[in-house]
Amino acid sequence: MSKAGKLQLLAWGRRVLGAAVLLGAWMVPQASFAEGFEYAFTVGQNSGAYDTGSGLNVGGTLSVPILNADPLFKQELMGEIILGYARTDDNGTFTAPNVTGLGLAAEPTPDTMMHLSTFQVGAGLKYKLVTLPYFGFVQVQPYLSAGAAFHVFLAYTNGNGSDRVGGIAPISPELEARGFPAGEGNVMIGVMYGVGTDFIFFDKILLGVDARWNEIANKGSDYMTLVGKVGFRF
Repeated sequence: MSKAGKLQLLAWGRRVLGAAVLLGAWMVPQASFAEGFEYAFTVGQNSGAYDTGSGLNVGGTLSVPILNADPLFKQELMGEIILGYARTDDNGTFTAPNVTGLGLAAEPTPDTMMHLSTFQVGAGLKYKLVTLPYFGFVQVQPYLSAGAAFHVFLAYTNGNGSDRVGGIAPISPELEARGFPAGEGNVMIGVMYGVGTDFIFFDKILLGVDARWNEIANKGSDYMTLVGKVGFRF
């Protein structure tokens, strides 16, 4: 075969190879990157850290698609960003320590109310079962989640006519024994893991429930959240 013939054959081979690649890409099942973000507002109950009882928890979640179908089980993997705020209160008797120069009593006095505000910023992964059949226009999507989060605790006690904010005045020994934060704001890191179920209506509207345990690297600071969700897929 002449040199010109070889070049022509090589050119045709390249065209055939290119066409095969394009055809293969078109025929591959859509199981690569996922489509559709999820955003939801959350509201529910927070089991207070440091034995403060339960309180209100509000926040929001943003789920970012990573894989539409994982290689093993063909389910959805998503990244998750979480913002949350909780407020818990505790009635009791807490002995305020001696504090002079702050307008507080020089002798220990009882406080009767303790308040704890918790701020949470977290990120993690969510693994969703997305192959269950539809029930009319609704699909049930249970999931598992795990990740890490930063928590800020802001605490104070009052009840005897004056507030005692941790970090400004010493906290009571009863609170100190619980591991209660003594600063105005205490940033702590921890891990979170939980389970939940989303109900997807018309492929766009999301209602759900989420239960999550937060384990934090400080004595007595672990807590649980149980929230309902309402949001959208887009």
